Amino acid sequence: MRKERIWQISLNLHILCNCRICYKIIAENEIKHLDLLVLSVDSDAPIVSGCPNSASYPVPFGTQSRVVTWIEPTAFDNSGRQPTVVRSHQPGQNFPVGRTPVTYIFTDSSGNEAQCSFSITVIVVDTIPPVISGCPLSPTYTVPLGTSGRVVSWIEPTATDDSGVTPTYIQSHSPGDRFMVGVTQVTYIFSDTSGNEASCSFSTTVLSVDTDAPIVSGCPGSASYPVPCGTQSRSVTWIEPTAFDNSGRQPTISRSHQPGQIFPVGTSQVTYIFTDSSGNEAQCSFTITVNVVDTIPPVISGCPLSATYTVPLGTPRRIVSWLEPAAADDCGVVPTSLQSHSPGDSFVVGVTQVTYIFSDSSGNEEFCSFSITANGKEIGDFEANSAKGYGRKNVSSNLLSARIGKLNPFDLKVHKFASYLSIFFTEKQSTLALAACCHNMDNNLLEKLKEYPEELTAA
Repeated sequence: MRKERIWQISLNLHILCNCRICYKIIAENEIKHLDLLVLSVDSDAPIVSGCPNSASYPVPFGTQSRVVTWIEPTAFDNSGRQPTVVRSHQPGQNFPVGRTPVTYIFTDSSGNEAQCSFSITVIVVDTIPPVISGCPLSPTYTVPLGTSGRVVSWIEPTATDDSGVTPTYIQSHSPGDRFMVGVTQVTYIFSDTSGNEASCSFSTTVLSVDTDAPIVSGCPGSASYPVPCGTQSRSVTWIEPTAFDNSGRQPTISRSHQPGQIFPVGTSQVTYIFTDSSGNEAQCSFTITVNVVDTIPPVISGCPLSATYTVPLGTPRRIVSWLEPAAADDCGVVPTSLQSHSPGDSFVVGVTQVTYIFSDSSGNEEFCSFSITANGKEIGDFEANSAKGYGRKNVSSNLLSARIGKLNPFDLKVHKFASYLSIFFTEKQSTLALAACCHNMDNNLLEKLKEYPEELTAA
C-alpha cells in the first residue's frame, strides 16, 4: 500500500497560500506519493532609518562629562508590526570623557534583528578665549592749526588663558606711532593654543584745533580823572583795544564798560575779553579812577575896606579894630586862615597893609587885603619923637620881624606872604630890613622892589 507523508516546508516566499502538491518520487522500483503543505514564513530583519553618525563633543578644562542628545533612529518591518527596540543609551544622558558606543537593536515578531550603532566621544577641548585686561579707552588729542598729525603713546593691553599658556597677539598699531589728523582704529587680537581669539579695539582721534589765544593790541593804561567837590561821577572815554586771531576770523568781544560811560568816584576795573572760534580767550584790563579834587579856592566874605585914622601930635601909633573876614569852601570844610595883623593891633603912623590868606584842604588859597592909614596932624612932631624909639623905621622893622616870625611855621607860605608884606612898607629902612631878612625866600620880593620909588629900589 502506498505510504503518504505530510511535510511542512518553510519556503522563502513573499506570498502566503495553502495548497496541496503531489509529487511522484521515483526511487529504485518504488513510487512514492508525497503531499506537501507549503507555508509562507517572515525571515527578513527590520529596516532601520535615521541611525545617527558618530560625533565628538568638546568640554572645557576640568570637566569630566557632558550631556549629549540626538534624534533616535526608527525601524520598519515587513510584517507591518512595529519592531521592539533595545538601546544602550538614551538622548540627554551624561557621557564621560572618552569614546562611548551607543547601540540600538530592533527585533520583529519573527525574531529577526537589525542594529544601529554609533559612538559618542567627549573630548576635553579649550573653548574659552583669552581674557584681556588693560584695554585702553579711546583718547582724543589736539594739534595746532596746520599740523598734520602727532605721535601717540599708550599702555598696551595684556591677556591670560585658562590653559596657562600666555596668548600670542597681533596689533594694528604700536605706541609711539604717528597718527594723522582724524580717527584711527587700533586693534589687538590675542590667540591661545587652541585657536580661541579675543580682541581689544579703541580709536585714537587727532583734532586740528586752534589753541592760541587772540593777540590784543591797544589796551589802554589805567588813568585817573578829577571831579570837583560835590560831584559823584563823571563820563570817561578811551580808544577801545582790538584783537587778531590766527584763524583769520574776528574774535568776539565782551566788555565790562564802554567809552563815554559814567564812572562813580573811586576806582573801577574795566575788562575786555576777546574769544576766538575755538574758545581761546585773551583779556585787556585797566582801571578808571575818579578822584574828588578841589580846584576852587575858598570864597571870602566880609573883607574890610581900607580905612584912614588920625593920631594926635606926638603919638606914634594907634590901636585899630575891624570885623574879620570869613571864608567858605565848596568841599564843606572850613578853610584855615593866616593873617598879617589882628583887630586890636597898634598901627604906626603911615599906611599899613593888612592881609588875610584863606587855604582849603586841597591847598587852594584866596586873599583878602586892605590898608590901615594912620595920619599924624604934624609930621615934624612925629619925626622928633623918632629918637625916643617911636620912629617908623624901628616900628616897621620890629613889625616886620614879628610878622615873619609869626609866619615861619607855615613854611612856603612865608615866602609868598613876605612878598606881599614888602609892598606894605614905604620907608627905605623898612624895605632894606625886609630884603635882608627875606632875600633867600623867593624872587618875588625883588620883583616887588622894582615897583617902589626910585630911591627905595636904589637902596
